[in-house]
Amino acid sequence: MSEEQVKVNTLLEGDDYARTPVPEDKRKSWVSTAAVYIGSCICLSAFMLGGTLATGLSLGNAIIATLVGTAVLAVMTCVCSTVALHNHLSTSMIARFTFGIRGAAIVGLMYALCAWGWFGVQVGLFADSVAAIINMWTGATVSGGAIKVIILIGGILMTSSAIIGYKSIERLSLIAIPLLAILMVVATVKACSNGIVDMGVKEPITMGFAISYVISSYIAGAVGSPDVMRYGRNMRDTVLSVVFGLVVGYGTAIILALICAKAAGEANIVYVMINLGMGVLAMIVLILAQWTSNDNNIYSASLGFSVVFEKMPKYQLAIIAGVVGTLFAVFGISNNLIWLFSILGIFTPPIGGVYVADFFLDRKYYDFENLKNVPRFRPETLAAYFIASAVGFVTTYTSVQLTTIPALDTLLCALILEFIFVKAFNKDHTKGIF
Repeated sequence: MSEEQVKVNTLLEGDDYARTPVPEDKRKSWVSTAAVYIGSCICLSAFMLGGTLATGLSLGNAIIATLVGTAVLAVMTCVCSTVALHNHLSTSMIARFTFGIRGAAIVGLMYALCAWGWFGVQVGLFADSVAAIINMWTGATVSGGAIKVIILIGGILMTSSAIIGYKSIERLSLIAIPLLAILMVVATVKACSNGIVDMGVKEPITMGFAISYVISSYIAGAVGSPDVMRYGRNMRDTVLSVVFGLVVGYGTAIILALICAKAAGEANIVYVMINLGMGVLAMIVLILAQWTSNDNNIYSASLGFSVVFEKMPKYQLAIIAGVVGTLFAVFGISNNLIWLFSILGIFTPPIGGVYVADFFLDRKYYDFENLKNVPRFRPETLAAYFIASAVGFVTTYTSVQLTTIPALDTLLCALILEFIFVKAFNKDHTKGIF
């Protein structure tokens, strides 16, 4: 290999292959990608989800809802990952083939903004929980400027690993996940040491709602799975990493959280640990869970912005995304959690539905070498995306229902519309606005 080629390869690796395929010699084992998946989905909101299921269902039904929901997520993630295994590109780069070079910038910006907002929510939840722990330890009320300082510290921590890229996220996950698993098991055993008290069903929910809640909690992650699985080696590794990452990892975290909640009669896992005299443990769990999850949000946001701001290196985009996401948290975006969940469920899933359908209609079109032939805009795919998003808006904010899961409604609608529109108007993928 020439010295010039070595320099080029070093430059691409430093930019985390934001705009090019991941080379074969840089691809990872299923253990690596599974660890990143587990790290991305185990966060404070996952523990809150366990608490919600604990208050709304019996223990047995809550576990069933968790297993069914994570299994559906695993299937969706494997299907979306198929595209990444073909060309080893990020979600936002795949969108260039699907929506056109300029059309992808529109969709990539929406995708990045959703990840941006979710980062802000998670940092805000992190700060609120740290404040609650300090209050329970010392009796001091943490508010105002002190909360903002905690947000800034959390934002810097969570952005740091995303700036470096996949390599840093992988290493952090491989260290944090085993420790996090041990801490959660210890908390569960301590909570159950006097027998499961079982808080009962305080605010009943249906099994269908519970399953939909689990699916909605990570459906954006399923759609964005190429950001991780572009580092995968083959379909076997993909299935293993997704099953261990989502069904085993994410599912177990939710189940342990809901068992803790049932045993202690308290839905908030942080408060459960504090009440058990595990305040330091609660702080460690909180920091690790939020860090390993939220760095993925900035990572995805920076990849999304990389197709919009083509001249900027990914690390600069990650820094900007981290700063603005932290400012979102400072100004209280975490107070709008339900609204953000709704927005994520409307605008993110259709991206996956469109690119999956389009890929299976013409796999060769998605070869990286074909990128030079991709038009600026593909009207039929953009139409499928925006119509599906409109359907999601209707099923979210009106009484009209399809599957009862708005995020799934938009994904399936986008997939079906894409098949219809491409077959009718652009069967050979050659038409577009150049």
